[in-house]
Amino acid sequence: MTSQFKFNPVPGGQFIEKWGVKEGAVWGNIYYVNAPEEIRLHGHLGMQGAVNSSYTYRLIEKDGGTLLQLSHNASGIIQDHWEQEHSEGWKYLLGTLLKNYVEKKNL
Repeated sequence: MTSQFKFNPVPGGQFIEKWGVKEGAVWGNIYYVNAPEEIRLHGHLGMQGAVNSSYTYRLIEKDGGTLLQLSHNASGIIQDHWEQEHSEGWKYLLGTLLKNYVEKKNL
């Protein structure tokens, strides 16, 4: 299954995944933007069942570079290995995929 993600970084914007003409999911809604330092979202973030997540991304200048700080909290019916699985997923998404993308763009 091939999917596309769209992220509209304005208050009221959405983080959406589409994998068909009428198929997809709203992963989160943007409720706070203080560009370019901080953005906050809430939504299910791809989680199943009665769960809601709140997550914040902050850009912090540090040692001549930029640090991306993530805060992710969830409430509801949480699966046993939620924290471990999401920690690994965030490390891969941000620490590998995003890092590689940003470094290639800066070459």
